[in-house]
Amino acid sequence: MTRPPLREVREVKKVAIIGAGPAGLTAALAGLRLGVDVTVFERAENFKRVGGGLVLQSNGHRVLEALGLLEAFWPLARCFKAGTIELVSNGRRLTADYRTLGIPHAVLSVVMRYQLMEFLEAAARRAGVDVRMGVECTGVVQDGNAVWVERATGESLRFDVVLACDGLRSRVRECLGVRARLRSSGEGALRGVAPVSVGRDEVLELWGEDGRRFGYAPLPGARTYFYATLPATAAADAANHIERLRSNASHFGRDAVEIVSSVEDWSSVNYDELREVHVERWHRGSVFILGDAAHAMTPNVGQGANAAMVDGLVLMQLIARALAEKGTLDEVGREFERVRRRFVTKTQAMAWRWGEMAKWTSPLARSFRAGLFRLMAPRAGMMRSALLTSAGYNPAEEGYFNGLR
Repeated sequence: MTRPPLREVREVKKVAIIGAGPAGLTAALAGLRLGVDVTVFERAENFKRVGGGLVLQSNGHRVLEALGLLEAFWPLARCFKAGTIELVSNGRRLTADYRTLGIPHAVLSVVMRYQLMEFLEAAARRAGVDVRMGVECTGVVQDGNAVWVERATGESLRFDVVLACDGLRSRVRECLGVRARLRSSGEGALRGVAPVSVGRDEVLELWGEDGRRFGYAPLPGARTYFYATLPATAAADAANHIERLRSNASHFGRDAVEIVSSVEDWSSVNYDELREVHVERWHRGSVFILGDAAHAMTPNVGQGANAAMVDGLVLMQLIARALAEKGTLDEVGREFERVRRRFVTKTQAMAWRWGEMAKWTSPLARSFRAGLFRLMAPRAGMMRSALLTSAGYNPAEEGYFNGLR
């Protein structure tokens, strides 16, 4: 496929967004407020089967604030000032206290993923965004100054720019011929909601002696979001690991037993493999790759959805700026990667390292880990650096959270 000639962005009239996840819906909302004509395509009919919960951090909250949605969001979530990791073997704790950072909205808010996506979709529809649910897009073809979006029905629709927000196994990315490396952590995760309110009002992750983890956080309405890691397996085999979790939840304490025992419908508990994606470039011609399609990461620092939302906010502002200043799409792509890529790569690496450390099982490795927790706790500088990364604080992005004009 030949690359189309570069052109001034003032010629851009229509933008297609493939995927109505956090990246796509954020981009749509930002684009509309900036005067860009956007259409969103999502293959799912609704978000009810989008499993699991997520944590929004400082940067995710700031995206919502820039979109004028933060106050309306708060009732959906439970907010916490800190998150804690506890070692089951000796009870040693490492607490990440976000109140020490001095950055905007430095709290953890825990929300179900489908609720966040429904919230963003509703906001987009109210604003007048054309959101088309149940529409599968199978690929894109660049032809001169046009990008043709191919649908599963055989129809092709013409756009000037396309944003690939279609996830870890992005079909759009594949059509572009952009090389991507998927790496499995060797772990999967069960994520669900228990109809019970446990005693501790905190975000807590327990690291077991056998390398497994169990985490939980209260939700509104006397419910608890929980997750548990397990060896990566075919989704069809997840039932075996569910039974293992149910039979030995006591390894993680009384709260874990209460949570697991209260789950009545395990078919509603989501399972997926924990993987990350590294992509050689985030744009080609008139197509941009963002969110999980560009940089899926393991969930160990709670930045996946946040990073996707920041992508959408930053990219749409760059496109709008280029519209006003007669820039080119290639310039937009270079600036997008300059602002975002280095920090996102750093966050991916940090998430991967924490996940690997949690899997240590030998007595020597676990002793070293306990010593590291003991060392980090009193050292404000070391802890602050890690906290700023997990909170999503990137100085290069500061100018993009100041509202959309």
